[in-house]
Amino acid sequence: VASGRPVYPRTLAPELVGLLARQRAAGPRVDRYALPFAQARRQLVEERLRGAWRQPPMHSIADESLQVAGRSVGLRWYRAKPGPGGGVPLVYLHGGGWCGGFNHTEQTVERHLALASGMPVCGVDYSLAPEHPFPAAPEDLHAVLDMLLASYGSLVLAGDSAGANLALAE
Repeated sequence: VASGRPVYPRTLAPELVGLLARQRAAGPRVDRYALPFAQARRQLVEERLRGAWRQPPMHSIADESLQVAGRSVGLRWYRAKPGPGGGVPLVYLHGGGWCGGFNHTEQTVERHLALASGMPVCGVDYSLAPEHPFPAAPEDLHAVLDMLLASYGSLVLAGDSAGANLALAE
C-alpha cells in the first residue's frame, strides 16, 4: 500500500503496450487548449487515428448523408454480417467535445460494436461547433432518429463524451 491506496498489478495486454509505444513515438504531448483551434482539431483527429487498432473486418461499410437545415449530416453504416441489413440499428454518437471527432476517428469502436452486437451500427457525423453552434447537433440527431425510426421502428442509442451527452438528452 502506497500513500494509503492499494497497489494493483499493472500488466498490460501486448496490443495496448504497442498502442502506447506508437503514441509516445508520435512526439511529446501538446496542450490542445493552447493551440489555434484548427490545429487542435487536427491533432485530436491524428491522436484518435493513431489509437485505431484491432479493427475487425466488416461485411460492409456504407456511407449515406441526410440534409438537415442546409447541413449535410454523414451516416456511416457498419455491418459485420451478411444479410439484408435489417434488424434494430445501434446509433453511435462520437465524442470530441462538441467540436472534434468524426465517424472515421471512431471506426474501431463502431466496428467492435457491430461485431459484438450483431446489429447494424450507424455512426452519425453530427454538426460540430464552432462552425455550427448549438442547437445544430441536437437538430441533426433528431432528424437522423426520425428517419431511422420511420424505417426500423426502434433503435439503440449509444455514444461517448459529447455523443453520450446527446444520447442521454434524447
